[in-house]
Amino acid sequence: MATVPSGRRAYVTQPGQKGLCDPDGIQPSYDYNRYDEPVYTKCDPPPLELLTERAVFSSGDELMNQLAPRIDAPIETLVAYEQQQGYPSLRAHLDGGESTEEGAAAGAGSDGPTGNEAATLEQDGVTRADFPVGDAILSLLNDRGEIQIADTVYKVTRDNVYAVNVVDLPVLRQKVPSLSSPPPADGDPRIAVTPVETTVPRESMEPLSSLTATNGPRFHHIPGVGSVCEVYAGSSNRMRGTSYKTFWFFYTEAGVTTEWERKKKFLWWSYWASTYQPGTLSYSFTSTLTQGQIGLPGSNPAGPRSGSFSWTGTSRIHTTLAWGIFHRILGEIHSHHSVSNSSVTGSCDTTA
Repeated sequence: MATVPSGRRAYVTQPGQKGLCDPDGIQPSYDYNRYDEPVYTKCDPPPLELLTERAVFSSGDELMNQLAPRIDAPIETLVAYEQQQGYPSLRAHLDGGESTEEGAAAGAGSDGPTGNEAATLEQDGVTRADFPVGDAILSLLNDRGEIQIADTVYKVTRDNVYAVNVVDLPVLRQKVPSLSSPPPADGDPRIAVTPVETTVPRESMEPLSSLTATNGPRFHHIPGVGSVCEVYAGSSNRMRGTSYKTFWFFYTEAGVTTEWERKKKFLWWSYWASTYQPGTLSYSFTSTLTQGQIGLPGSNPAGPRSGSFSWTGTSRIHTTLAWGIFHRILGEIHSHHSVSNSSVTGSCDTTA
């Protein structure tokens, strides 16, 4: 499902209108009650800009070209891109709104969700921490976690990546309605399921009575577990460092993050979310990453071999070391993370 015949590109002009056009203007007409090959008729393919439901790319290469300028771009740049897309992004859907000093100050009087967190938690049961990648790819996904490459729509959730032919997208939306939905119990053959693989342990939302600074975070381990580290400032604030490799089948990414977090409450649960702090966050790293096609050993060196970064007055610093479409990233990342602000000064190390 990941490719179409050479020269054809997938497109969507508006929700509900789907098809393929080849260079001489031929469009398939599907009988949705059958599984035959489509019957082609003439068409005039519209430009991609008419899409209002999700991003559509003719190939992985086209996706890479569109994604490249977003990698590690400032939030303001990503917001500008998103305003041109015509659909709400997953990045915005997960945004707690506290990445700026003003945003953090606005939420400081409450320990509840801020920004879009409350609606996202109620609707999808996820937070930003459930998607261990940089903001770039999240800014291209719509708020359902969907993106289309050729005639295949991929939906990213907390636990899995789903793939369907575009004509079966209504089936996927019915059977996997949220960003935390499990795979369909009936094993529908139209829906391909690939578990998310990441070196970031998932930190469960805990009942308020059981999550304290003394017992630390409790992890639910998922495939490919690596390490994170924390430096606590009391029971409600901390620095969290992460070295990660995350595999979504159609997209893979490796990077380093240092962020400042505060503990929030939603209903009877507690979770951690990124927030601005006036002090300095920093990291340094070394890596031995390689990249190759899925199913083959990684043979091409990927990303810088070492580096460091620091910033004063921020919620989060992040560097994408390597990324690719339909590729695997192998090798290791070793990082040292530190924080110095009015609440705490300290450091810790991670390996992925």
